[in-house]
Amino acid sequence: MVFNHFAHKDAAISEETIQEIHEAVGSRVGSRVFIIAPALTFDFQQDYITHNDIRYYALRIPYSIIHELHRREFTALKQPADEMAVNDTVEAFGFDFIRTPELEYKLGRAKPEGELFEQAFIQIKTFRSDVIVREPFQKKGNRETLSMVMLDFDYDEKTQVFDLDEVQYAAAIEEAGWKVAFRLDQLGKKIMAVLNEDLYEPFIDELCGTREYQKDAIRTVMRFMAGKKYSNLRALAEDNFKSNDEMERRYGSWKGMESHLQLPDQLACSLDMATGTGKSYVLYGVAAVMLAAGLVDRQRRPCSRTE
Repeated sequence: MVFNHFAHKDAAISEETIQEIHEAVGSRVGSRVFIIAPALTFDFQQDYITHNDIRYYALRIPYSIIHELHRREFTALKQPADEMAVNDTVEAFGFDFIRTPELEYKLGRAKPEGELFEQAFIQIKTFRSDVIVREPFQKKGNRETLSMVMLDFDYDEKTQVFDLDEVQYAAAIEEAGWKVAFRLDQLGKKIMAVLNEDLYEPFIDELCGTREYQKDAIRTVMRFMAGKKYSNLRALAEDNFKSNDEMERRYGSWKGMESHLQLPDQLACSLDMATGTGKSYVLYGVAAVMLAAGLVDRQRRPCSRTE
């Protein structure tokens, strides 16, 4: 099943869409159904959804591939010449999909220094992604594309429902020696860990092109909005006040700085960019990623008369 992007440019594929497809064709298909669509068209993250033993796979076309489709003629799929070439990247743009990353890990338990109790850990030794990026080609290094690890400490294998208990982000994982640690008393019969790569990097690349400062701005805002490290603007500001002497010199005290905060109880921030640097691109990028990630269900962006 191939999604017609030109006929349904504003449409999205949700879990309800899969349910409707199953109700319409479920009795007339085999055990697997593949749905091909642009990556951000799907508003769910799992690779497949199961209904009555039929798996509906979401084949997400990277936006880097869509970019190439608009630049060159569609070419035929090249068959591999030997078994070593089966998984090689081919020059048949339009047939390549986001692939499952290469993963090597180690499980263990240890008592951290200064702690009373043992902790379990997952040490990520290898995490490599073969997602194609726009030219010029830049191959990502080991663990460079890792974004986060999401954990369900008591995964229900029967229902196959992933119930998020904790999320750890790449920066903190790297600081801990690429170990994802958690308390043993949190664990149920089975744990499920989902390693997530930078799903929205192809979109950000397409949106911002070579303007790296716009990409950095989008990533910075998204770490604040989606990172769950801070519950509101007050928590972010207080953390910065404690770690930045310049804040104390400017405001005199935490109370002095706090009195200047706008919307302190909200997860809010301001973004300062010079005139002519493309604020609209950054605002659109943040809004699109937050909508696609399910962090918000709507957004409003005021525009000036010249936009």
